[in-house]
Amino acid sequence: MAELISDDKPLPLFRKDLELYDGPEESDGSPTLNLYDPVIAKYYKINWAESLVLKSHKPGMTLEELTEEVNKKTTLQVSKQEVKFFFIDAFRHDLLAVMKSPEYYHEIYQQKNHNIFKWMLFNYLYIRVPLFNPDKFLGKTIKYVRPLASTIAFTIYITLSLIGIILLFTRFGEFINTFTYFFNFEGILLYAVTISCIKVVHELAHAYSAKNYDVYVPSMGLALIVLWPVLYTDVTDGWKLKERKQRLLISCAGIISELIIAGLATIGWYYAPKGYLQSIFFVIASITWVSTLVINLNPAIKFDGYYILSDLWGIDNLQTRAFAVTRWKLRSVFLGLESPCPEERLSTRTMLGMISYSIYTWIYRIFLYTAIALFVYFQFTKTLGVFLFFMEVAIFLVWPLVSEFNTISQMRADLKSNPRLMLTVTVVLLFIGWLVLPLPHTEKFSGISVPIEQQVIYVPADSIVKSVDVKRGEWVTKGQTIVQLYSPIIETVVKLHQLESDILQKQIYLLGFFDQDRPFIPEKRAEYSSNFEKLHGLKNKQNELNIRATINGEIYMLDDFLYKGMSISQDTVIGKIADTSKIEVIAYIPESDLESVSVGQEAKFRVLGTNELFYGKVLNIHSLRAQTLKHFPLASLYTGRLAVTEDKVTGAMKMVDSYYIAKIEIDKGDNQLRFGQTGTVEVEGPWRSKFMHFAKKVLSVFWRESGA
Repeated sequence: MAELISDDKPLPLFRKDLELYDGPEESDGSPTLNLYDPVIAKYYKINWAESLVLKSHKPGMTLEELTEEVNKKTTLQVSKQEVKFFFIDAFRHDLLAVMKSPEYYHEIYQQKNHNIFKWMLFNYLYIRVPLFNPDKFLGKTIKYVRPLASTIAFTIYITLSLIGIILLFTRFGEFINTFTYFFNFEGILLYAVTISCIKVVHELAHAYSAKNYDVYVPSMGLALIVLWPVLYTDVTDGWKLKERKQRLLISCAGIISELIIAGLATIGWYYAPKGYLQSIFFVIASITWVSTLVINLNPAIKFDGYYILSDLWGIDNLQTRAFAVTRWKLRSVFLGLESPCPEERLSTRTMLGMISYSIYTWIYRIFLYTAIALFVYFQFTKTLGVFLFFMEVAIFLVWPLVSEFNTISQMRADLKSNPRLMLTVTVVLLFIGWLVLPLPHTEKFSGISVPIEQQVIYVPADSIVKSVDVKRGEWVTKGQTIVQLYSPIIETVVKLHQLESDILQKQIYLLGFFDQDRPFIPEKRAEYSSNFEKLHGLKNKQNELNIRATINGEIYMLDDFLYKGMSISQDTVIGKIADTSKIEVIAYIPESDLESVSVGQEAKFRVLGTNELFYGKVLNIHSLRAQTLKHFPLASLYTGRLAVTEDKVTGAMKMVDSYYIAKIEIDKGDNQLRFGQTGTVEVEGPWRSKFMHFAKKVLSVFWRESGA
């Protein structure tokens, strides 16, 4: 390259097949041009000065001669260095009519010769699959479509859409609640078909809008965004248009078409009778409102919203340029690097907008692709989910940091000691130290206060209430009668067995009178003994129907609907007794943090939603993992933090993750801990590195889910 573009040698010519088109003006009013390379169907935006260099260049001109020619015949003043950089950039993009060495092409080939894994790593987020060339079809049919985009037609569309929006707000609650009826396989299938049809209309709107301005539409097809298929239309030739307004209309066409469909479908949903037709209108309306307002208008991804924002701001290639400005600004703020801004004549307002856009896009991408990885992890294959998570970390965190570090290292000659640099280095070192060095830490676990002694009052057999001898909140003593029940069935069976015992006793007595009958006496005695045991068991069960307190405590729960003569089924819980003055805390400790807790260790219980803090110590830790969660306030289904799933048969709360139960003995103090209070148990764990702890957790998940 140095031999081709030097001060004393004629400059190489540009390729003759390149095409030059007038572009839209910059925000400051300066003209731009678009240079089209037909070989790779790619446009390059060049500014006014570069276009003058391109037009003034003649065969045999040297760098100095070309610079003088531009400065003499135009009002601009360009430097030799600017002209040289323009030719170097053109050489890199193969825009010059020169033969490159075999070594150069070999190097380019080596750079592009990625293996399939590396290609997927950097390209799985967005892959285009062109299906057909629609240009001829669009040219033949546009005359039939133009009336649909006339002024009269749009007046009708806007009127009907506004009516649809007004009608939607009158029954907005009903509209939102209807979503739940489609959370099934048939609903998802209906949504998928509807999305496909609407997106066909969306892409045709882009294509016909482009064709209306004589823009060539080379392809339509599928784009895979994180392996999710969406339709696309290639309107790259819209760069030939000089008016930015025309490009803006092409970008807005798809959204406008969806908003029209959404408005009409909303009117249809409002007036259609309940049934299949109304459901179809609802699906069309809901999917178009959501896809248009939430997805298509989002500028963080290169959908319509991105190109609309780019044209509104008058900034082509917005994302790349905004990222470059933001990185430059961050280097200036955090490192004190005084390098020129990559964008010339940039207003403070525009710069702030570009920086805000960049930060929003970075944050959105991280959350979006992490959410996709988590969705795959929980709903499909956990191994693929973990793999995608690591890919997101590599692409959106590690790779940009490494790239920025390499850029800064190349600028180290301009990096001088300054207060901003010293502050940033200090903060980074402190953060690394906090992350890597072993430090004391506090472990926090979900906990709930429970009585040490508790009696659950349940019905031992199907029975009838004879009397209720206590009230809720009453203090009872051990042995005191709580509820008296009786069972007609048990009483009848007792009488039958009593009668049978009397008969067997008489039979044994009579068999003793005759010698030939005496051998049968042992058999009858065995029958009598068996019947006596049954009778004894029934009488014990009969006594159990008089339910008594087994502990001293307060009746803190009692069925308010108990009354004399009421029938109750066996095992029905009708009340609970507890000594409210003796409370302990139950904590659920994750298996990964089990090594941080030991018996006798000091602990604190912080009550949720209050400033109450109670001190105690770990009394014991169960050796077996908790299979179910008995304390429902801690369950995720009841706003708790412990993930559970409900068994549809038994109603039990099954633990999703591995937890072990620890009992915390609370010290006696002035404040009395009430049972049933949820909160956080805190213990001081051993010194450890936060980075190593996180790495162990991540690796344990990876090895567990990969089946290694």
